[in-house]
Amino acid sequence: MVNVQKYYGGHAAPAYHPARIKPAPLSDAINSLSNAGLIIKNGLIDDGEIHRVPTRDKPKKDHGWYVVQTSASGNKTVFYGNWGTGLSEAWSALGHVETNSHSQAELIEAQRARDADRRQKLSEAMAEAGRVWNKASDAATNLTPYLVKKKVGGHGVRRQGDDLVVPVYSIGGDLISVQIVKPDGKKRFLKGGQVKNGFMLVGCDHSTIKHETEIAVVEGYATGMSIFEATGVPVAVVFSAHFSTGTCRALRTVTSAKFLLCLDHDENGVGHAAASKVASSLDHCEVRLPPEHGDWNDMHQMHGGDFVRRHVLKKTFGLSGSKARYLQGEPPERIWLAENYIEASKAGVLAGVGGIGKSMEALRLALMVVEGKGQWMGHDIKLGGNAVLICAEDDRVEMHRRIHAIDPDGDRRSWTHDLYLHTVPDAGAPVTFMTGTGAGECQLTPAAKELERELDEIEDLQLIIFDPVQAFTTAPISSSNEAGQMWAQFCTGLASRLNCVVLSIHHMSKVALTGTQSAAEARAAIRGASSLVDGHRFAIALWNASELEVSDACLSIGE
Repeated sequence: MVNVQKYYGGHAAPAYHPARIKPAPLSDAINSLSNAGLIIKNGLIDDGEIHRVPTRDKPKKDHGWYVVQTSASGNKTVFYGNWGTGLSEAWSALGHVETNSHSQAELIEAQRARDADRRQKLSEAMAEAGRVWNKASDAATNLTPYLVKKKVGGHGVRRQGDDLVVPVYSIGGDLISVQIVKPDGKKRFLKGGQVKNGFMLVGCDHSTIKHETEIAVVEGYATGMSIFEATGVPVAVVFSAHFSTGTCRALRTVTSAKFLLCLDHDENGVGHAAASKVASSLDHCEVRLPPEHGDWNDMHQMHGGDFVRRHVLKKTFGLSGSKARYLQGEPPERIWLAENYIEASKAGVLAGVGGIGKSMEALRLALMVVEGKGQWMGHDIKLGGNAVLICAEDDRVEMHRRIHAIDPDGDRRSWTHDLYLHTVPDAGAPVTFMTGTGAGECQLTPAAKELERELDEIEDLQLIIFDPVQAFTTAPISSSNEAGQMWAQFCTGLASRLNCVVLSIHHMSKVALTGTQSAAEARAAIRGASSLVDGHRFAIALWNASELEVSDACLSIGE
């Protein structure tokens, strides 16, 4: 346990009188950690050890940390901070205190000791893996009971008695662990060994992988052999769907081959979610899940090798795996960002004439989503989360003014989530996500792919706003249906893959300056090719009301 008591006069918490102050439950500490920017997903671990967690500013990095201490009287103190920013504070069941530089230094030293211990265990596990591997015999000509059961060969694996020994390699080609597979299929790894981002190659090796044009990424050795034997395509075996993104990113540093993501078709959707995440974060990937529930070894045993080959190597849209019969039970209820108005995970357009305030309304929506409450356009906000606003016309100073006008007291600093701003005028160069002439030559730019990668790092993302849309494309979306459709596909793809609303701010024609007579007329007044609106899930139009509409509105409120 980390000793921090000496920095607090012998106490792990301030010396309040326990008879007069009732200790707060440990669960209350989560609010303090969350307000400090730490992401706590499954409660606090009360074991006296340092635990690293992600932060809202770096959700993919474990820069946050905390440790729960218990005093002799049983009261709890949680020391926490952010390695990246230098934040160091503490929550006490008897009151909030701040730590000093000495306690943080001790915690840092304790973390260094833990990291050194972890490196030592990894080194010992690598040495043990080498010993196990060297003692094992080749399984290619002497199949283990597990390989016989799975009806696959023993390529690059060994046997130890009746057990199968599967090697786990690092991207550098080092043997970092082994997987032991029992005859009944039960699997285990060496204690203390690294499995995350480890893999095994079948059909190529670390020196030849750079020359491959296709690589199948699979879960488990037997599944990988079923694909390799049926297709001849080299295989990268990962040992969990959860590790596939990290492994594929590592592989992408050494090969430009197309990744065929042949993960399992689990009933709980884990394989599909993992494959989709890889495909959205890396170029040159195609999802190849089995057309039925199970893995590719199941398909091999049920339908044969030709079935596996046809489906893995197919150049179609995967229709065989999208049968209506798989849509079972009651469909899920709609989830709303703004109740009965903006559906979650959909893309839409907010359009209006110049000067009507559409950018301000979009900003108000973003701040309400970040706060997790409010009423936008008369509809209650139902989902809270992080939001991203990419603004091409206003700089950061102007955005500061607008945010201050909406939130003059700075309440946003205490909210759990954040609004992320990218102001193009401050970036020093235009940002273009789509180019082309519109005559079938439109294409997304590398910046569009890079944007999606950054967006994917923001956890609990609920809203993305492009303001205005025409600033982010050189393609003629105002006159070309091809350009309008491609922008809509870009936005709907982001909404689907990132599970958030994508809102494009756009202009209306001058017709809207004098009012419109119907929703259909307002829709038609949205500037640009009709496909821009047709390709989105919803369109919201703001226009100047006619004198009659203004008069009726005033009468309705007694003015």
